[in-house]
Amino acid sequence: MRVRTKLQTISLFMIAVLAVLLAAAFTLFNETRSANSNLKLADEILNNIQERTSIRDQFFLYHEEQMQIRWDESKQNSDQLLRQAKLQFQGKEHQQIIDSLIKNIDESAIIFHRIAANSNVMKSADDNREILEELDKRLSSQLLLKATTIRDRILTLKDLTTHGVERSYQNMMVVVLVLAGTMAFFTLLLSASLMRLIRMRLIPLHEGTISIGNGDLECRINISGSDEFTDLAHSVNTMTEKLTMEIAARIKTEEELQQTRAAELERKRSEEAIRSLFEWTPVATIVHRDGKIIYTNPTAINMFGAKSQRDLQEKLFLDLMHKDFHQESLSRRALAEQGIAIPMIECKFLKLDGTVVDAEIQSTVFDYLGAKAHISCIIDISERKMADEKRHTLELQLQQTQKLESLGVLSGGIAHDFNNILAIIIGYCSLIKLNYGTAEKNVPKIESAAERAAGLCRQMLAYAGKAQLTKSKINMVKEVEEILGMLKATLPQNVVIKTDLSAEIPIIEGDASQLGQVVMNLIINASEAIGTEQGVVDVSFSRIKLIAGKVYEDYNGKPIPPGEYVCLEVTDNGCGMNEETKWRIFEPFYTTKFTGRGLGMSAVLGIIKSHAGALKLFSQPGQGTTFKVYLPIPISETNRGQNQIESTQPAPWQAFGTILLAEDEDHVRDIAKNFLEMFGFTVLEA
Repeated sequence: MRVRTKLQTISLFMIAVLAVLLAAAFTLFNETRSANSNLKLADEILNNIQERTSIRDQFFLYHEEQMQIRWDESKQNSDQLLRQAKLQFQGKEHQQIIDSLIKNIDESAIIFHRIAANSNVMKSADDNREILEELDKRLSSQLLLKATTIRDRILTLKDLTTHGVERSYQNMMVVVLVLAGTMAFFTLLLSASLMRLIRMRLIPLHEGTISIGNGDLECRINISGSDEFTDLAHSVNTMTEKLTMEIAARIKTEEELQQTRAAELERKRSEEAIRSLFEWTPVATIVHRDGKIIYTNPTAINMFGAKSQRDLQEKLFLDLMHKDFHQESLSRRALAEQGIAIPMIECKFLKLDGTVVDAEIQSTVFDYLGAKAHISCIIDISERKMADEKRHTLELQLQQTQKLESLGVLSGGIAHDFNNILAIIIGYCSLIKLNYGTAEKNVPKIESAAERAAGLCRQMLAYAGKAQLTKSKINMVKEVEEILGMLKATLPQNVVIKTDLSAEIPIIEGDASQLGQVVMNLIINASEAIGTEQGVVDVSFSRIKLIAGKVYEDYNGKPIPPGEYVCLEVTDNGCGMNEETKWRIFEPFYTTKFTGRGLGMSAVLGIIKSHAGALKLFSQPGQGTTFKVYLPIPISETNRGQNQIESTQPAPWQAFGTILLAEDEDHVRDIAKNFLEMFGFTVLEA
């Protein structure tokens, strides 16, 4: 606290205390005046009572009417004095005494008037005189008792008032003593503050200035606080510090001159070391400033087909780079100048003869010969690129070989199945030729074999993703519920199907029978993977939105297009699959089951592809398997929240009209013509 503020605070506090004491003294003075006024009023009331006592005594002696009039006048004076006392006296005890005086004086006045009336009767009456005299004596006694009570009350009131006056004088003496003590206390406090100020402020300031004047520049005046003496001490310290800094600056300047000479020698040595490092490094290194080349190492000279460094110096760095990378190079240069780390990239450079060179480049900014410059390290990756292309060619050849192998397996499987089917058809046809009576029994078997062949064809088309779709609006939740209703009777008793179909799944478009086949195959495979142990197959739906800009991949690592999908998830806790099985599970005629043909999962994959969907697979041996099927939601359904679609029953179809039939297979054309004519069409063969 500043000295002026401290003195002002003490003064204000002193004035406030004195004001409080003076206010108390003034209050006590008013109380004393009020007490004296009360004492004077009590004396007047006492004098009035004494006057009434004298009038009463004279009346008892002379029984004059004039005494009665004086009594009434004295009564009026006493009433007026008591009313004044009622207003003037504030104490509760005073008020009680005054109320008692008023009551007793009123009662004494009544008794006095009865005595006066009885005296008048006694003057004119001879009869009953003794009774009247006895009454007069009793009334006189009562009046004397009332007078005694009144006198005692007025004396008590006077004593209380006298005590109040004495107490007021005592309080005034106390206030005067407190006022004197307060003045003495503040005088001592002010003296102590000044002594402390001299001891804590002036003496350290005096000693510090003497030490600094004697040349001790390390000396600092330590005075805590925030007063004027502290400011003065800080000013002296600041002046000393500035003087010390000026002296230190001169010394530092001399030292910096020596360090500059040493740094110049060190810089020359460093530049020679850096140049030697650049000369021997196997990475092509180019230093360029403002786009112009100012240094190239021997590796760069050989890489760009130059004979010496002069062939590349003063050339623009962009002249060595393919034009397709000019803009990117300028952007990377601007980022490097801002201090932002830039990664290595692959680009194309041009030799002096125009030959294109594939290379990787990494650049940064550094201090070269006293100025900022860009250093670019370039690695020729032409041979590595050629090796990568060769490896990629070999991988393509390997993939083609695998495709041909898979195609051979597929062709062999199809030929085997078709041979069996054709053997059935030809065999039953031969039986019919031998005995036409067996036609009714054998024709259904021929039709069954033909349907089996057609089903095999549909599976092949589904595997290739070329199956003909009969698109319609499909409620997948209802489809799954119907399939589960059919499968529960055929699945093993140790397999429990748990479903979570509560999510609001929109309507999708697709072939209901083919998608039903997907659901059925996944659930049957899941139950078979559980085997004979107790297990659970979880079937659930969810609505998923794949955000653009993020990478989502299917089971084969191919990207899934962004958009909204209905996700069918089938999970089992069965035996799981190893990596080889996961990679081959979708190959046609590949199966891990003794009775399977290996077309189920390949058909599932083909159906999903034909619906523009995707498939994810998660499995580990001993930990079960999860299939996730993504089916795209039509744009018209993305904002709809209903799971049902209203359909109207089509009107009965009636064939009519002429059809031009074109078919290169004679038997197929003949069968088609017969069927169309049976339906009521007129058929023209092409």
